[in-house]
Amino acid sequence: MLLKNLLSGRWNVGKIAGVIARHAPAIGARLALLPVSRRTERDPYHQLFQRFVAKVNALAAPRIVELGSRARSGNIYTSGFGHGINYTGVDILPGENVDLVADAHELASHLEADTYDAIFSISVFEHLAMPWKVVIEANKILKMGGLVFVATHPTWPPHERPWDFYRYSKHGMSVLFNALAGFEIVDVCEGLPCRVVPLGFEKSTRYMEVHEAFLGVAILARKIAPADARLKWDISLSEFLDTSYPTH
Repeated sequence: MLLKNLLSGRWNVGKIAGVIARHAPAIGARLALLPVSRRTERDPYHQLFQRFVAKVNALAAPRIVELGSRARSGNIYTSGFGHGINYTGVDILPGENVDLVADAHELASHLEADTYDAIFSISVFEHLAMPWKVVIEANKILKMGGLVFVATHPTWPPHERPWDFYRYSKHGMSVLFNALAGFEIVDVCEGLPCRVVPLGFEKSTRYMEVHEAFLGVAILARKIAPADARLKWDISLSEFLDTSYPTH
């Protein structure tokens, strides 16, 4: 691999640049044959969030919770909701747009059970050490019929390390929000299409760039029952993690 040869000292930067340059025309020619990505507003990943917002806005004075609400990258997602919503922004750290500082893994210890109409979370589930536990906590505070929307990543560079734990397919999201957890899936989709371009030349990665991958995955689910009592994970993060979420 290019990186391995660079780090080992067997190749210098100039040689690696030359190898990339020689192969770039072939890679470029293959990529040129691929379909152009769809426009952002037409991407199913974004469209599913708009469907969720529309369903929430159709409710009378809905109570909603956002998990990971801190405007870490300047993003605040509440502008599309109607003025009648009762919004609670939850984050593990204090900051702009945070109403409650709490660990999502202990959500039901901070918010009243069977009270909320909807929960949403964007680009947070990859940072949850026990996402299956957060699904159960969400179930506890949702009203029967309440909605949950989660958007996260199947493919994305590492970020917010060391608290960057998982990547998800739409099938993985469907497993998290299963019937035993008390949910039915309204819709689940992958979006933000991309290509993975290897920087090495291992046989197993040859032509990988011609296969479609995705940067985003989103799920919309509805609470249909309390979670099965057998689904428990009664441990705290401090019992197995000795790090904390990065503040910068």
